[in-house]
Amino acid sequence: MSHPDGRWQALVGQHRYAVISALGKPLIDIRVESFVGREEVMLWLGVVSGLFTPAAALEVFDACFSSAEDRTGLDVLNRVCTSSGGSVE
Repeated sequence: MSHPDGRWQALVGQHRYAVISALGKPLIDIRVESFVGREEVMLWLGVVSGLFTPAAALEVFDACFSSAEDRTGLDVLNRVCTSSGGSVE
């Protein structure tokens, strides 16, 4: 997201990591504006759109926070998507 005066923001995902790397900074200050909670699953865009069932969305969500080395969020997302006819690369 950019502003006419030259400021810009990296709001989501890997973009924030790319910015930190490009700046050569070991740490940066961040501001968290919202959290996503499990209890809001019925409001998640992927569930509302029908892309995920609530159960599948929660499985992916939980896997992202799992400490099990062999069960990453991407692995679960690929399995969930494959079972519904898609895939994630």
